[in-house]
Amino acid sequence: MAQKVLLTGASGFIGKHILLALLKRDYQVIGTVRSAQKADKVKKLMERLGADTTRLSFEQLDLTKDEGWEDIAKGCDYVQHIASPFPFAPAKDRESLVPVARDGALRVLKAAIKADAKHFVFTASIVSMMHNKERSDASVLGEKDWTDPEWDILTAYTVSKTRAEQAIWKHAEKAGYSNAVTSIHPGLVLGPSLDETIGTSLEVIKGFLKGKYPLIPKVSLPVVDVRDVAELHILAMLKENTGERRLLAADKTLSFMEIATILKKQYPTNWKLPKVTLPDLMIKHSTWFDPALKALIPDLGRENKTDTDYVTDLTGHQFRPSSQAVCDAADSLYSNHIL
Repeated sequence: MAQKVLLTGASGFIGKHILLALLKRDYQVIGTVRSAQKADKVKKLMERLGADTTRLSFEQLDLTKDEGWEDIAKGCDYVQHIASPFPFAPAKDRESLVPVARDGALRVLKAAIKADAKHFVFTASIVSMMHNKERSDASVLGEKDWTDPEWDILTAYTVSKTRAEQAIWKHAEKAGYSNAVTSIHPGLVLGPSLDETIGTSLEVIKGFLKGKYPLIPKVSLPVVDVRDVAELHILAMLKENTGERRLLAADKTLSFMEIATILKKQYPTNWKLPKVTLPDLMIKHSTWFDPALKALIPDLGRENKTDTDYVTDLTGHQFRPSSQAVCDAADSLYSNHIL
């Protein structure tokens, strides 16, 4: 009998890649979605991609409510918690996303513990590691680094991901379950979209190609391919040495200008791609007119380099080059008629 996996956020950018990888490995998967329409769309997508959907089912569950989570987790061998709010437009209240991100994650974790699941893997983020005003600009991020959610310049998304992860580890330790928990911390997730529904991170590439950002900030972020993120979730689930570990998912750190340069080589006739970097001071002043820029303030001037050798040692996984993730992301925007 196929082993059963509960996968939250199955209709998301990362979730669909994990779902496809699980189905191609012959797992039975229960995916959670917010609507029956999304479930039908994802099922048809999996079929088009050659996956056997006879082992796939969906449930409509709400991360803000207790109902249903324990029932759906019964009999599951593994739990993958991917779902979390990631709005493109920043929320004004920096704590506004915490209830659904933190409390939702705890609901899924408690259900996994009640079901005695062998492993609980959840999608954290690199933002819960890299935003601390005490960190030097030259330091290399590792799994022991933590964001300070009290830092007043942080956005609602960063605060929510940090508080959610803190709550997960605290509850898992209290329940004696932390050795069955692994967190995955992706950088800027690029790579191909499987359909026309794209993640927030691909909106950056879309904006570059459409000329939305003629001037770009001096910001550098570790880049990771979504296919590597999916593979890492599955390896973390199966490997015995990944319990109680925070796994960074990233290849090379790229500046926004380096991303634009890669895209220019890929699409040399696209004159809309950004060519000029904005001074840091101008970005800070511009937040009064465009609040979305506030998310970039903690990273201005930082290289945000990472050390992921330990992840390869633990899992055996080698990350795709960041440049490939950039190009494949852009190609998928065209092939899926998003551009």
